[in-house]
Amino acid sequence: MITLLIVDDEKGMEEFAKPYFERRGCNVFYAPSGNKGLELFTTNNPDMVLLDLGLPDMDGREVLAKIKSSGRSTKVAILTGSSEEAVKDSVLPFGPDAYFMKPCKLPLILEQIEKWFKA
Repeated sequence: MITLLIVDDEKGMEEFAKPYFERRGCNVFYAPSGNKGLELFTTNNPDMVLLDLGLPDMDGREVLAKIKSSGRSTKVAILTGSSEEAVKDSVLPFGPDAYFMKPCKLPLILEQIEKWFKA
């Protein structure tokens, strides 16, 4: 079973994305802030993180940097409403594994999960 952590302050991600992935066999944790996301990352060791860059308490780039420096092989996909090129340029040094534009197309994210983990 794939463990997925969603770090996003948009309520819709908890209300729609979390149950969507759970119905497809993922074990899903949700965090509405960067600090809570890092706490859940530490305690639950997810296989993948869906990470919004615009969090209320810290920049998503900071969360990404901490996840990537943890030494774990966790995949991180960035969720953003900004243009893909602008995001790629600003987060490239932190090593994200994928980018998804908001509003998110959950089947596309699921397809990426299946590619990475052969779910």
